[in-house]
Amino acid sequence: MKLFRPFTLATLLLVALAVLHGCAGEAAITPGENLINAAIGGKVIVGTATLTIPPGSLSQDTGITAAAATGLPAPPAGKAVLPGSAYTFGPDGTAFDPPATLSIAYGEARGAMATPPAIYQVQGNQWVAVQGSQFDGVANKVTAPLAHLSTYAILTSISTEQSYELIDLGMLPGDNFASAVSINESGQVLVYSALSGPSEHVRAAIWDGAYTELGTLGNRRRTVGVAINDQGTVVGQCDNGSNVDSVAFVYKNGQIQELLPGTGPVVARDINASGQILGHTNFDGFILNTDGQRTVLDIKSPRGLNASAHTVGRKGTDGIGLYRNGASELLTFPSDWQTISTFGLNDNDQVIGQFRLGGNDLFGFVWTNGVATSFSGPANVTQITPLAINNAGTVVGTMVTQLETSAHSDAFLWDGTSMINLTTKIPAGSPFSYLDSARAINESGWIVGMGLVEGQAHAYLLKPILGG
Repeated sequence: MKLFRPFTLATLLLVALAVLHGCAGEAAITPGENLINAAIGGKVIVGTATLTIPPGSLSQDTGITAAAATGLPAPPAGKAVLPGSAYTFGPDGTAFDPPATLSIAYGEARGAMATPPAIYQVQGNQWVAVQGSQFDGVANKVTAPLAHLSTYAILTSISTEQSYELIDLGMLPGDNFASAVSINESGQVLVYSALSGPSEHVRAAIWDGAYTELGTLGNRRRTVGVAINDQGTVVGQCDNGSNVDSVAFVYKNGQIQELLPGTGPVVARDINASGQILGHTNFDGFILNTDGQRTVLDIKSPRGLNASAHTVGRKGTDGIGLYRNGASELLTFPSDWQTISTFGLNDNDQVIGQFRLGGNDLFGFVWTNGVATSFSGPANVTQITPLAINNAGTVVGTMVTQLETSAHSDAFLWDGTSMINLTTKIPAGSPFSYLDSARAINESGWIVGMGLVEGQAHAYLLKPILGG
């Protein structure tokens, strides 16, 4: 939660002017510098949310904070958080009598929603519906009375027979290959775009309705982004196709900079919502904290960094270690599992990975609180590679199907009970022939990866249609 800054002279003058001019009981203020006068009330506007506090609702003048919410709990079964609708207001627990009013707008809904969307509140690690929530399908907003401050979002129902909108993100101009590799809660997509051949290069870009290229460091011709957080900060690598001149980078506020210059071969792996960066040097894991200090991990080649700065990687000769609370614990798996690899975890410390059972086939798994649950694909699927898991426990990745004389890969989604081939979810009329891989999924169920359009690899964004 953001702390409100000390009240500036400008802020106090605005409040004084509001009183002098009798602003009909409301004074519009700016998030982060919010002093709400208890007698006259006011508004806090952040993103698409407006909090209206009536006169006399607060017991005393109060500094109100507001920010886009991060580290959200998993939504209830059959529900999804509408992208860009989650906000945290503070100080947490601040009471209103009479109630304040929260209004959250959202983008145009697609498809017929099974039930109207409603505002929910985070209580502990659960979502609870706010009583009195009202849906306005014309203005595309939801309004609810608030008795106190907390984290709020719009949740809506999703169908078990989910249909999707598939958006072709293409690639950067002049390139001939692209894949989306990461997505944040605002729907910003990190894309890998490349040109093969004599003039080979790799570029990293953020898609947010249009592309913003990140640039490179020095004369390196390859910039590969690996993760983007909710603030739009990106981490990755710059090189010339080898590890000799490879350097890690961080892209923030429109600038690309080397990460930990002069400290040897650094590899950046992930970044969480707080801005903590996961990486390794010579495979020895570390977390770079926001104060610039490094926490050295007792695991190697870590993958995934959640909101609590927990991660997972190699421990010992062939074990898997979950690092949390300052040390790693060795995860246990069935004795007949072999060649176990992990690919990441969610905020609930659910770990994803793959393993073998004596042969060459690779199966997927989710490890949850000491229990490893395996999953496989349909007939002739010989390889499952889980690549991402969101807080609802939904897993996406790539599966390989062995045909008589060849093999091909498809993106998949596993919801804990069933495996879905995402190629089968391509809408009619789409230019995509199939979806090759799913690389990431956010809390709204938006999926990104790579698919084929007329034989060429394009980045894509696959969005569940509300109630569809």
